[in-house]
Amino acid sequence: MEGVGDRVRRVPLVDAVHDYLHSVTDEIDARGSELDRLFTRGIVAATLVGAAVRIAVLVSKWNQQLLLNDSLYYFAQAKNNANGQWFKDFFGIAEGAEHAPLTSLVLTPVGLLDDALPWMRLTMTAIGICLVPLVGLLALRIGGRRTGVVAAMLAALYPNLWMSDSL
Repeated sequence: MEGVGDRVRRVPLVDAVHDYLHSVTDEIDARGSELDRLFTRGIVAATLVGAAVRIAVLVSKWNQQLLLNDSLYYFAQAKNNANGQWFKDFFGIAEGAEHAPLTSLVLTPVGLLDDALPWMRLTMTAIGICLVPLVGLLALRIGGRRTGVVAAMLAALYPNLWMSDSL
């Protein structure tokens, strides 16, 4: 039995165009895969750089006392929360809302530990490290692969994003 394809005469030009289009799409797929690999490597590199910076800061502050800055507020607020005095001021007397509550809420479970300060610092450092690839992925959605890698590197190295990570 003869099929429809057997009756259609193959035109060499159509075959050439067909082959060319397949080669182009294969090349685009290969290039897209290569760009995806480069993007992933860039994000991983930025995350490792950000982790190195943040861990160095954490190690330098591990045994230091808190300074009279926001770190003292977050520490005290988390400890108060852990002790059942939710969102009280530094002295636990009146309600306090000098800062947004998310950092204090995140640190509240760690505030239950006896020696909570180093573990609060570790918690905030881990969150800071996780921020780097998240910034890269957000920038990928907004501006593409290159923008994502550049944004991740900026998040890894920008001092205002890492200097407070270790309280």
